[in-house]
Amino acid sequence: MENIKNIKSFGNKEDFSIEVGIWIDEENEKEVYNTLKMYVDGKNILKYKRYNKTMTYLWYTFEGILEWFIQNLEYIVQEDKFPFEIEGNSAAEKCFNFLQSNEFLKDNIETDREIENYENLFDIYQGWRFKHSWFTSRRGSILADVFLDE
Repeated sequence: MENIKNIKSFGNKEDFSIEVGIWIDEENEKEVYNTLKMYVDGKNILKYKRYNKTMTYLWYTFEGILEWFIQNLEYIVQEDKFPFEIEGNSAAEKCFNFLQSNEFLKDNIETDREIENYENLFDIYQGWRFKHSWFTSRRGSILADVFLDE
């Protein structure tokens, strides 16, 4: 698994860093994959275990993720706070808490005004989420849903 070449690293692993590389299958040199590591506080948060073996994230293309970074980098590095006053220690926790909140979940949404308000809240939430999570850009890969927020 450690047959990774052309490694490029951006950032500081002890704080925040992204590392990309190319993995070539030693047995079949035609099988080439991209590797992706993301370090937060010195830990690769994209590694996972499979059959009791620690694995590096591999995928045939990162085109979707790269496009997502290009389109959303300004929202990630600038102060683009979660759009609702909600408790939470992380962006993921705030998203979960918002979707469970009384502000968003109501049992009886009946009038046109209530429906419109619900749709507006969801549009604001979803717009922020798409700018801070690459999940919809992973193009079928099994990639952790990571929220990037200030």
